[in-house]
Amino acid sequence: MDEKAADDDSISRSSVDTQGTPSSPVPASLKRVTDETGRAPPNSPAKLPSSSSHPQPGQSSPVRIPGAASPTRSPFDLRNSPEAVGMERLQKMILAHEIALNDQFRLENLASPPPPNTMEAHIRETIHQAFWDALQTSLNEIPPNYSHALILLEEIRETLLSFLPRSQNSLSELIKSNLDMAHIRERAELGVLDIKEVAGFIIETMGKLCAPARDEEIRKLSTIDDTVELFKEVFRVLEEMKFDMLNFTLSQVKPIIDQHAVEYEQQMFDEFLATQPDPLHITKEWLRETARELLREAETQPPPQSTSQSLWKVTPTRLLRTAFLNLLDGHLEVYPETLVADIARIEAVQLQLDIALLTAAVILVTWNNLGSFLGRLADFKSKLKEEVRILLETHAVRGDDTLGQIAEHIVEQVKKALPENVAGESHCATALAGLKEQIVALTNADHAVRQLLVKRLKEFGTAILTSTARGVPPALAVVENEVTHAIGMFAKIVSRNQMVFGKHYTRIISQLADELHLRQAS
Repeated sequence: MDEKAADDDSISRSSVDTQGTPSSPVPASLKRVTDETGRAPPNSPAKLPSSSSHPQPGQSSPVRIPGAASPTRSPFDLRNSPEAVGMERLQKMILAHEIALNDQFRLENLASPPPPNTMEAHIRETIHQAFWDALQTSLNEIPPNYSHALILLEEIRETLLSFLPRSQNSLSELIKSNLDMAHIRERAELGVLDIKEVAGFIIETMGKLCAPARDEEIRKLSTIDDTVELFKEVFRVLEEMKFDMLNFTLSQVKPIIDQHAVEYEQQMFDEFLATQPDPLHITKEWLRETARELLREAETQPPPQSTSQSLWKVTPTRLLRTAFLNLLDGHLEVYPETLVADIARIEAVQLQLDIALLTAAVILVTWNNLGSFLGRLADFKSKLKEEVRILLETHAVRGDDTLGQIAEHIVEQVKKALPENVAGESHCATALAGLKEQIVALTNADHAVRQLLVKRLKEFGTAILTSTARGVPPALAVVENEVTHAIGMFAKIVSRNQMVFGKHYTRIISQLADELHLRQAS
């Protein structure tokens, strides 16, 4: 296995069995056979770890519930068309963007397994098993046939050497001396090769080079007696060490990447656009629809006083800001091309805000009905709010009757919290009886309370994006921490996106200004 191969755009992938579970990484020689016989892997960059592990909310119900499935809304198929013209440039842009924005970024050897119980999966498993069976058979011959083993030893030797910095001349010479393939091949031909002795040196060298987190795995290698199983495990640990090395290198050069990431992303994206027949058409339509929305609003408002902005019915700054804020609604079927690197982050923000706004709506309705009684209970609102949030966030309740189940929980908790004589009062009993129905009514996205909260959220988002915020609106106070955190994340996404793609937005809005008459008539 070649370290350079791991450092290139193409990261070697581990094999999988027919149940779809990862199996031990295999030697490069076997990878080549598998790729030719089973499935030719695309020449694509390392698969990026997702920014959010949450399944995204669905579109089928006005109340988007964590865990519900949603269609992929990327404008490009990055998994199935990596060989398309220009796609390599887009992948490089996304990789640079991810490294710059994600402090926890790590390259991972994530397999793209063939579906279980398919012909492809069966072929790959059969080939892998045949490879190791052939090795076992050759070693069991009398005298042993080391031809397969020598190929593997040479790959191990090259991998170990690839881990070394240029200054490690002494260890490099030690590896070359102890894994001198000409000498090992000569000993094999004479029948005096001791594989266990060679393996012992390999394991000892791996121990010197590995990260401390791998020490226990290295120790376990020394306990394996079966030669074939030992080869399998050595290759597996070497693969892990390869990514340890890559991630350590990334951590060292990240400050340099951060300095130049914007320019690099712009260059890669521009080179990608040059290969597209209709570049940025989704982005243009996204901005066009926002402009039309703002024009309709402008028709109902008095003309602005004479200022520099009075030259515009809709200013470019407002148009772009509103387009970004509308992303929080989660209504786009396909995201603009300029947001391809941030879809996971945006959907993570959407999910957090969905939960926060629904939580706030439930608490507002509850206090509107029972506030005069619950006001006597210190800290009960924050306790109930946290329970509702957890119920939504952990998928404890799901489906169309989610709010019905939450309503039952709230009624039960209120009854427990109130003294019996208070809960038994006719006015309180009537309010409790009607509370469930009112909470269930929040399922409707057009409910007045939900609409109010969305409006206040966008007002707060506008204030954050324009640096005029003085705290969350009172209606969102109960979920202040959640909203502030999510909008803060969103503001960082928007700021970075405008730095990278600002010139494209300027050009498109200039075109729309003529097309839609965004400027005031002179």
